[in-house]
Amino acid sequence: MSLFTLGRRSNSKGFTLLEVLVAMAIFAMIALYAYRVLNQVMQADKVSQGKSARLAELQQAMLTIERDMLQLTNRQVRFPAGEKQASVLKGQHFFLDSEDDGLLFTRRGWQNPAAMLPRSEVQLAAYRLAEGKLIKDYHFYPDPEVGAEPQSLVLLTKVEAFKVRYFDGDSWQESWDASELPRAIELRLKLKDYGEITRRFAIPGPDKDEAKGGSKSDGQSGNPGIGLPGQPHDPGKGSGRSKT
Repeated sequence: MSLFTLGRRSNSKGFTLLEVLVAMAIFAMIALYAYRVLNQVMQADKVSQGKSARLAELQQAMLTIERDMLQLTNRQVRFPAGEKQASVLKGQHFFLDSEDDGLLFTRRGWQNPAAMLPRSEVQLAAYRLAEGKLIKDYHFYPDPEVGAEPQSLVLLTKVEAFKVRYFDGDSWQESWDASELPRAIELRLKLKDYGEITRRFAIPGPDKDEAKGGSKSDGQSGNPGIGLPGQPHDPGKGSGRSKT
């Protein structure tokens, strides 16, 4: 009788409760490890996307600054309050309500094919630091109406310091307010994530048309002894570098 009963048990189908519990525990452990791996992959992708977006922001800001600095024009600056000064570029500490250095300038070459847009090809613009952001303010016309509010564009975030120096041909100056452009400009940014970045730009000298009171829109004239426009350099050497 006992042998018959043992034979029936050995031929029965299904799993015992203990086997089911062990299987469930194994599957739960596999699911937990799979979730942890998936979560790590998603976090890594999120960090990678953030780094890529930040790098793109930095590259776009540097491109905008480079275009502005290489197309500075020898034109008198009209300040936001409306008074016109003899200076063609002005920059100093806490200028234009900046939390650090501020810079006011005019640049040419603001593309407007066939005058399709209701604005000039000469742009009155300024750089200033506010709430950790490098901001570019600009007007649609180089001589805006008194009290006209500028357009504001955030060039870069997470900025701790913004310093500008001006090369007069002999030495670097901490501020500038003159009827001529400097020979070169140095912009130094201190970022929370990338540290300090320094860029130096040779300023194109006035061409023949500008010397006679006219202007060109291509901005391709050079400044002897400083370097070619569009090439980073050290003043007086014709070659340059960007420090990070």
